[in-house]
Amino acid sequence: MSFKLNNSLFRFPRAEWRWMLGWSFITLALTLIPLVWGWLATPPGQEFTGLLFNAHDGNTYMSKMAQGRRGEWVFHLSHTAEGGGDGAVTFVFYLLLGKLAGLSGLPNIIVFHLARLLCGLLLLIVSYGFISLLFAEVARRRWAFLLVCFSSGLGWLLGPLNLVTQPAPDFWVPEAYTFLSIYANPHFALGSALLVMAVVGGLFGLEGRGGRHYAIAALISLILGFVHPFMLFTLGGVLGFFWLRMALARKPDWRGFFSLIGVGLAGIPGPLLTYIGTQSDPLLRAWMAQNQTLTLDLWSNIVGYGLLVPLGLAGVWWVELKLRRTSAAVSGEPKPDEVTLLLYRWRLVTGWVLVTIILLAMPVSFSRRFLEGLHLPLCCLAAAGWYEVVVPWM
Repeated sequence: MSFKLNNSLFRFPRAEWRWMLGWSFITLALTLIPLVWGWLATPPGQEFTGLLFNAHDGNTYMSKMAQGRRGEWVFHLSHTAEGGGDGAVTFVFYLLLGKLAGLSGLPNIIVFHLARLLCGLLLLIVSYGFISLLFAEVARRRWAFLLVCFSSGLGWLLGPLNLVTQPAPDFWVPEAYTFLSIYANPHFALGSALLVMAVVGGLFGLEGRGGRHYAIAALISLILGFVHPFMLFTLGGVLGFFWLRMALARKPDWRGFFSLIGVGLAGIPGPLLTYIGTQSDPLLRAWMAQNQTLTLDLWSNIVGYGLLVPLGLAGVWWVELKLRRTSAAVSGEPKPDEVTLLLYRWRLVTGWVLVTIILLAMPVSFSRRFLEGLHLPLCCLAAAGWYEVVVPWM
């Protein structure tokens, strides 16, 4: 394989941009087909809400946007006749979308889907950029990207055969998959995109590419804390574990360590304001107490990712054994060469998956949320497993 690496999240040849954008637009168009069908199939005298997948949550997003459109900056629980407290500074993203809808004069549902498409496009672009940091070969980049766009699990097959005891996550857990995240709502896609950009910022900082990357990661962490604060656990875990592995392999980068602490601290304002507001408002406090999103059982998660699991395990074997041996054989300079740099980047990927598994096992009420972001590194490992392990054996 080639070891010439890309060193930018958004810089690759124009031909790759055209190919990536073409498939991105196809992916986004596919998320519109059910909505167009729903609108065309609506009987006379009835109105299509514009929501299909996970419409219960979708209606709450419409409620939040309505509050923002009325000029409110603080979220109040509106699905009850009971009086609440002062509300909380949370769901800022949807409040802002509502304000944007009011300024533009467009219906809330139109702004919702426009935001969903734009955030989905951002996620697909940064996903391809992340893939380009790992694969030098264009064919492998493209295969990994198509996995990101369209891969899912085996619930559609095992469900009718009665081989699963509950619906597999590929039917109803949108944050676990890139396509469903884009299809479901805008904040899943935006949160995942911000997570990828912050991880890459920390990666580039630890690679010695300049302190500005830490500053960028900190700014993104701040935004992420207001958009989807659960992802801050993943961000801190991935970068922290990656720093530890690098520190064990060479002299610890203490400047990088404290810079990563700063990245983590930058994300605190969003969840802190949410916590303060929800604890002081009795309705929001009761709502938070019943908001349980627990991790699914192991079999459901394996079925939910299907063939990505064995291919991903093959990719882990390649990274942690074969690529490590290759790096040790060709590396001899104090400064990591291209092969060693590639090994470090792939170790970030394997660490991302391991950290996610640990987070999913945590005894917290929102542990299932940590599935978000897992699809991208798993697809990268699956592509590596296919090309580096399966293909040579065929």
